[in-house]
Amino acid sequence: MILQCSGGIVDSFNIMIKEEAEMDHENPHHRLKDKELGDKLGTTECQQQLLTWLVKGAVAWQRQGLPLLSDKMKVAMQSYVAENDHLQDFLDQSCELGAGFEGMTTRFHDSFNVKQPVSDKQLVKIMQNKGFIKLQSRNPSFPRRAMVWQGVRIRESVRMYTKLLTVCGS
Repeated sequence: MILQCSGGIVDSFNIMIKEEAEMDHENPHHRLKDKELGDKLGTTECQQQLLTWLVKGAVAWQRQGLPLLSDKMKVAMQSYVAENDHLQDFLDQSCELGAGFEGMTTRFHDSFNVKQPVSDKQLVKIMQNKGFIKLQSRNPSFPRRAMVWQGVRIRESVRMYTKLLTVCGS
């Protein structure tokens, strides 16, 4: 962090703070530890500069979004998201996907909650983000005005297991 409280501006946090023995004078990102930093940060001038820097950064983030990620960071992030996508695991293991399929939203929520407790509102948002459409079914085998997920249904074995857990009380 560069703090110049005599007319300068707070302009970066991309600095490695080092003791003299660790200092690489050739590295532009190395700075000596400032033993008076606490006192400097306590001044009104530095606090105003820091607040200005924070607000400018927030405005830039709102306008431009986050900076572009490197390919390595994108792969790592996608890998992390995939490893922690409990809904995708549930869809792969417990559901059938297809254009003609419909699954009642209440059954879907009950079955998914056995593996990963989540509110109905959260599940709707996640499902819609995956491209599923929630609508009122016209299928006569479902209760009147039943809401369904289009293009997905719970496998019969999973429905029976969920029903058994519900009846037995987990």
